[in-house]
Amino acid sequence: MRYGPLGPELVMLRDDATGYRAMAELRRSGRTMHTGGSADLHLRYQLDQMRAESQAFDRDNGIYKGMITRVIDVMLGGEGLTLQVKTDDKRLNSQAEELWSDWWESPEVRGLDDGPAVERLLLRHLFVDGDVGVIKDDKLGLIQVIEAERISSRETTAGDNRIEMGVELTKIGRPLAYWVDDYGDYGQLEQDSQRKLAGDFLFMAHRERASQTRGAPVQQSNFAMFHRINDICDSEAVAWQLLSRIALAVTRKDGSAIGEALSTADSDAEDTDAASRYQDFGEGIVFWANPGEEVKGIERNIPGANFVESLKMFMRLLGLPFGFSLEFVLLIWSDTNYSSGRASIKQVERAVQPWIKLLTRRMMTPLYLWQLSRWIGKGKITDHDDLRRHSWHAPRYPFLDPDKEERAAERRLQTGRSSPTRESKEGGTDDDELVAEQEADLRKRLEAVERLNEEFEGAGITVADFTGFVERRKPKAMERSDGSG
Repeated sequence: MRYGPLGPELVMLRDDATGYRAMAELRRSGRTMHTGGSADLHLRYQLDQMRAESQAFDRDNGIYKGMITRVIDVMLGGEGLTLQVKTDDKRLNSQAEELWSDWWESPEVRGLDDGPAVERLLLRHLFVDGDVGVIKDDKLGLIQVIEAERISSRETTAGDNRIEMGVELTKIGRPLAYWVDDYGDYGQLEQDSQRKLAGDFLFMAHRERASQTRGAPVQQSNFAMFHRINDICDSEAVAWQLLSRIALAVTRKDGSAIGEALSTADSDAEDTDAASRYQDFGEGIVFWANPGEEVKGIERNIPGANFVESLKMFMRLLGLPFGFSLEFVLLIWSDTNYSSGRASIKQVERAVQPWIKLLTRRMMTPLYLWQLSRWIGKGKITDHDDLRRHSWHAPRYPFLDPDKEERAAERRLQTGRSSPTRESKEGGTDDDELVAEQEADLRKRLEAVERLNEEFEGAGITVADFTGFVERRKPKAMERSDGSG
């Protein structure tokens, strides 16, 4: 310890490589020395390879593909996002929402996907590729989803503007246009970029730095671990497969010659004409040995006693970029009680909120406003300033225990720690819409009560007879007002 330069405080001197000393340790170790620079500098020469690797994982790696799918399932459920328009005119709200619902039934130019399927595609491309684009076709009133690799990798200038990985930027880095390549007849990218103005092109990217233009795959920091975990799981499966087969050794005079005569050539070997003394008959393997020869296996203590727990820990680490707990990654809830399960759900709900906001802000809201202007221009709906006020509602993850959740909500309301509006919002329901529905239901019941009491004099029917919220009481004998039964 010594006195620091700024006063009498003690400063700890440590022998391990921390702070500036770490750089000397890195140089001595021979490990990679990283350089600084903008995010675009680091992405420029690696993004294509990272994206291709991520796409290969999504095709071939069940853990990777399952994790991406799980995140999308939690965010969108089966029905996707729901639009709620918020004018003071309920009829106008319903009209706008119905127009959106009709258009969202088949919004893309190929006619292959409905709206919820488009939402899932956009998120999958965002997570796997790092970014995704959408072209708004004003002539058709439809959209075209543009995969990340179609946004050209060109690096050049256009007048005073710089083109960074296919995105044309102003001097301050604001996107002005996007350069888009087409796929050829056989799926390859054609170098015939078309310039799409930013006003006609929606772009959503996973960005983590202010200097970053294009997005990177969300899980790219885990690529090395995905490779290793996948190899371990494959190796274990192969080992179990081998252990399940019968292994026999036949020792006899001229055994090697007999074995070679019975075996077949290995088509995967370099010398395909060569025969071996191993005979594979599906359920087992036979080795033909000469007297004195012996076949011995190498003892394996794999999987070890901690294999399952180790694998679970790695799965937890793989779920970190999305903020997902092990229960959500593996869909295993057997070791979870109500309290820990609820905490896990709350964490996941927080984790997916930024992704939902990104989807709604960069894609869903611009698409709604685009279509709204078209509907107004065609006279399908009367213009109203408040028509642009709207919100998107994502499906809420199901309760672990609805009874406990309802009792907890009742206690919060009774103690003043919450409000009906807040409880509705946390439950995935808009409170204004809920109150309007309850009001409409109550009016229907009151009108029915009034009609029945006029028809059956003295019946004493009340609203309680129409609901299950209170104990039903038996009405008086129902007699018509004219005295007939």
